[in-house]
Amino acid sequence: MRAAQAAVPGGVVISVERETRQGKTVWEVVVHGSDKRGVELDIDAQTGDILKRKPETLSAYERDAVLSVGISTAITKALSMTPGTVHEAELERLKDGRLVWEIEIITSGGRQAEVYIDVATGDVVG
Repeated sequence: MRAAQAAVPGGVVISVERETRQGKTVWEVVVHGSDKRGVELDIDAQTGDILKRKPETLSAYERDAVLSVGISTAITKALSMTPGTVHEAELERLKDGRLVWEIEIITSGGRQAEVYIDVATGDVVG
């Protein structure tokens, strides 16, 4: 995530997704820029090199979100509860309007688990 934040100074990471492309592990990262515009970056997981950069359309809640708890903190908390490998983490809005970090984890047993962390309080939701 450091590479993404360095590529978009003043930006806030709002989603990360682990993908495999042409045999390489790549993180697809969306950053909310200080100008309220989105930027999608493809980052080589091994080197941290930016492989691709393009504009990303953000939803209204993504543009206007106030994040007391950042994505890195949410991932750390989710992994402390459900050990494994993060596959994806993204900002989501629940039906009741609350914003959460949805963290998708693949456990050592190969099971997929989702952990939801409230962006305002850091509490686990659900």
